Amino acid sequence: MRMKNSVRAFLAGAVVAVLAACGAAGGAGEEAAAAPDASENWTIAADYTQPDGTTEEADYEPMSPDGVEGDWKVCALLPHVKDALWVSANYGNLMEAQRLGVQYNMFEAGGYGNLSTQISQMDDCIVQGYDAIILGAISADGNCSTIERAIEAGIVVIDFINGTNCSDAVKSSELFAQAVVSYYDTAALAAEHLVETSNGEPRKVGVFPGPDGATFANDAAQGFADVTEGTSVETTVVRRGDTGLDVQLSLIQDALQAYPDMTDVFGVDIAAEAGVVALRNAGKTGELGVYGYTIIPGLYEAIQNGDAAGAVADHTPFQGRIAMDMAVRLLEGEELRATRVGPVPVMVSDENVDEVDYVELFGPRDFKPVYEWAPSGS
Repeated sequence: MRMKNSVRAFLAGAVVAVLAACGAAGGAGEEAAAAPDASENWTIAADYTQPDGTTEEADYEPMSPDGVEGDWKVCALLPHVKDALWVSANYGNLMEAQRLGVQYNMFEAGGYGNLSTQISQMDDCIVQGYDAIILGAISADGNCSTIERAIEAGIVVIDFINGTNCSDAVKSSELFAQAVVSYYDTAALAAEHLVETSNGEPRKVGVFPGPDGATFANDAAQGFADVTEGTSVETTVVRRGDTGLDVQLSLIQDALQAYPDMTDVFGVDIAAEAGVVALRNAGKTGELGVYGYTIIPGLYEAIQNGDAAGAVADHTPFQGRIAMDMAVRLLEGEELRATRVGPVPVMVSDENVDEVDYVELFGPRDFKPVYEWAPSGS
């Protein structure tokens, strides 16, 4: 599995363009901001993965708005918007919808325990005749039958961020693609950093990868296990749960009490942020290392403050932008360079945190979730 540690290419003009929408509607019924200048463009270093598993790195170049001829409607389904990761994903989706001039509607299920809600929402999008569905799947397997129904109805489906484990028939469909980062890779990258900084000293790690059944959490747990096998880094406990701060905080506090010799907390971004809080509450800030295999604003700031050791940037807003771009390309009949594409991940630690721009990672600080947007006159 190929790892990368270089900062990806980025055009500053992209940030200028997307900042124009910071005042976009916070929900249904509020007036949305005007679309950013459609002439503005962006690019990012990305991994292009082919069906045979071969991967190449190259800049992702989005399509020109001039190439959009249809009046497309896109439905985005997110697990929730109660943490910064999915708010960032919403931001990326919205910015690209505005750049390309397509209608965007977002629906969130309220949490990882609400698979039935997300399935119902996806069925509604099918019935309502959306042209494309961008899906942040709650379950690796549980969403697959609904994906199949969408494809049978002629609807483009872009699986983004979380990933799914659907049939070969789904994966090979001309209406299906993935805008995802390998969370095996991000966890492995963070684990490599932990192993290197341990300098061979024994470490006892609590691992908090995220929800049961979620592809990203399963992949991350495996990536951590594979990298640390045979090293001085030992997994003391693995605890799973929804990516809500309260849930993760409870898991980590319980683990700290049950395993007082634990030296490090390793997990999904919200778990790492919860780890910082748990250590602060216990008066142990700085006594344990805290690592995230993804990153959110609170964790980014904890790294800046020295309260966390590091985390991996998976460029969530750009996963959202790529997902929208791929959806519109397929709707316009374009052939994709690869059906699985994701930004190149970057390890963020005290060595480089001040060189990594906040907006590049998360979008503007004051952005709030936007549930609907449509071009003027549509």
